[in-house]
Amino acid sequence: MCKIMEEIKAEGYAEGLEDAKEQIAEAKEQAAEAKEQAMRAKEQVAEAKEQIAEAKVQAAAAIKQAVEAEARAETKKNAIKNAISMLQDGLPMEKVSRYSGLSLSEVQEFAALTCH
Repeated sequence: MCKIMEEIKAEGYAEGLEDAKEQIAEAKEQAAEAKEQAMRAKEQVAEAKEQIAEAKVQAAAAIKQAVEAEARAETKKNAIKNAISMLQDGLPMEKVSRYSGLSLSEVQEFAALTCH
């Protein structure tokens, strides 16, 4: 009877060992899959960081262009104001063009607007 009990115990242990081995193999597979997912996520984060950096560069360039355009517009606006003042003071259009930096045709347009 003891021998039968020992055989039953041995079979139970063997089955338990096989189950444990299967569970370990499944756990290893799951760990490998999790590791692959983590690597893909890490790559996606790196790509997102690169896209953010690129977007920041583009935004800075756009801001710089906007500031430069605003400065050019302000310069042009001041040139027009000065040209109109010079025309109202009776300076010849050629001199107004030279001093203001505006083209002669632009000065002639402003002269036509201010004289009438």
